[in-house]
Amino acid sequence: MDASTEEHSIVEAAVRVARRAEVLDDYLGPAEVLDRGPARVRVRIGEVTTEATLALAFPYEPSPEDVVLVVARRGEAYVIGLLQGRGKVALSIPGDVEVHAVDGVLSLRGDRGVRVNGPEVEVVAQKKIRLVAETALEAFGSLTRKVRGLFTSQVAQRMSTVEGASVDVAKSATIVTEETMTINGKKINLG
Repeated sequence: MDASTEEHSIVEAAVRVARRAEVLDDYLGPAEVLDRGPARVRVRIGEVTTEATLALAFPYEPSPEDVVLVVARRGEAYVIGLLQGRGKVALSIPGDVEVHAVDGVLSLRGDRGVRVNGPEVEVVAQKKIRLVAETALEAFGSLTRKVRGLFTSQVAQRMSTVEGASVDVAKSATIVTEETMTINGKKINLG
């Protein structure tokens, strides 16, 4: 490297340091997130790259390319707002948590779905549970249903496939068809 190239590199480095000091001395405005750590993010403000401490009023985890609101003073930068984001809000609280809509309805909504996950999930309704969907899929290792009163089911058609044995036990049973009823088996025992 000749002397003029070396001198030019030193000047460029000095200009970068001066710009960084100028930007971080007194700044309020947008910054692009480049990378994130547990409590700090690396952001770009124009041509300047720096670390900024997360100081959001809500539990948001920034993602690269998010645009955040940064305030900087005397070389310290803080993320204080979110302008455009694709990250996630992650609320982690130790202990039990209760969410209660006093005199109202609690609604959870996700444009791409709602997921509830836990070792045990319990849904308790004082009056009625209503499930409405275009299609439904249930998959269980085993399933037990207990109904104290009448269990009714109204469907357009029904098909059950049992890989092993099928047993129905009742005090009495009635099968009523308006048209044909077919019983087909290699062996049918009655009585």
